[in-house]
Amino acid sequence: MTLYKNLLNVSGLSHLEAAHFHDVRRDTINSWSSGRNPTPNGVILEIATLIQKMHAAVDETMAAVAQQKTKPQTIELGLCSDDHEAQTLGWPCVSVHARVIGTIAAQLIALGHTVEIVPRGSTPSTAAAIEAHD
Repeated sequence: MTLYKNLLNVSGLSHLEAAHFHDVRRDTINSWSSGRNPTPNGVILEIATLIQKMHAAVDETMAAVAQQKTKPQTIELGLCSDDHEAQTLGWPCVSVHARVIGTIAAQLIALGHTVEIVPRGSTPSTAAAIEAHD
């Protein structure tokens, strides 16, 4: 397995999503993944930076949960409904956001929390933020 293919798997990007992310053709992603052509260092850095951002988002969320004085009965995690919404949050696509949300959910469950994944915008904190804004 090539380094690029491994990083691609960790990121959760499909080949088509990776092509959009790197702004190259899908054939180019296939070539890098298979090892037919060497992956440029800049591309490796780009996907490694995305993965680091994903880990940081998980760490920040887990730290915020740990700071809660009382354990909520259920923690709702909002998942983007489409790529455009994911991009407004700084993620290249829904699948990457889903990978982050899934990792957070797994860690919370392992700590004994009950987790529900809901459409983004439907969580109580979103409703409270909208109410405060109005």
